[in-house]
Amino acid sequence: VGMSQGGRYNIDTSDKKGQINMGNLLLMMAQDADRGNGGLDKVEGFSAEQARKIAPKVTNAFIEVVEGTEFNPEPTYRYSITGGEEGTIEFNLTQQQKLDYQGNQFEPSENVSAIRDYQYQIMKTGTGTTAYDGGETNLYNAYIDRSEFPNTHYGISGNLEQVNDRRGQTKYQFRLNIYDPIEKIWHQNIGFPPEGYISEEKVNSNKLAITDELLYQLLKGDLDGYTPQYQKELEKASKNPF
Repeated sequence: VGMSQGGRYNIDTSDKKGQINMGNLLLMMAQDADRGNGGLDKVEGFSAEQARKIAPKVTNAFIEVVEGTEFNPEPTYRYSITGGEEGTIEFNLTQQQKLDYQGNQFEPSENVSAIRDYQYQIMKTGTGTTAYDGGETNLYNAYIDRSEFPNTHYGISGNLEQVNDRRGQTKYQFRLNIYDPIEKIWHQNIGFPPEGYISEEKVNSNKLAITDELLYQLLKGDLDGYTPQYQKELEKASKNPF
């Protein structure tokens, strides 16, 4: 599902390694700014003098990535770097400038990148779910369709829900609609994983782990009836589900 509006995500670089990297970034940028390199004279908010003061004292750093749109495909990287009493420096870098200075550092993993579309939809609805109407998952508001679950013969659709836990960390859970082609019954709004909410890093791998065996256990509560014969019946029924 495409969007013309770019999505946003934040990268926390406040650990020690991130602080050192941000300090080095500021020093390199300050040097290039003095030399007139890299177009840094046109980077709003960047001051070589302030960058040099903050560089050895970085206490906090944050990057907001505003991803591209179909009209302006390149992302923008918005930096906010604090150096204690030296204050905070904030500036934007283009994708090429970011790559020149930091390569692929602080880029999201493949698993996280794989769910950006869901996260954008959650931001679009503003209701903590990808559901088109922002409500409880059902057959009519499912944003995620059958094509995204390649490893099962059950009919399946659903949404991804987002919550913040007690520590303020963002967690996710799928809410699934599952169609049993043998019994010809829909089961709606089933939570997965059943243990509860998971981190964004685990969302995609959990989705890809959904198989016939897993969905059978999710619906039945155990695997007592999941036999080779049942699997054959399921595969046959899935070819003529209705």
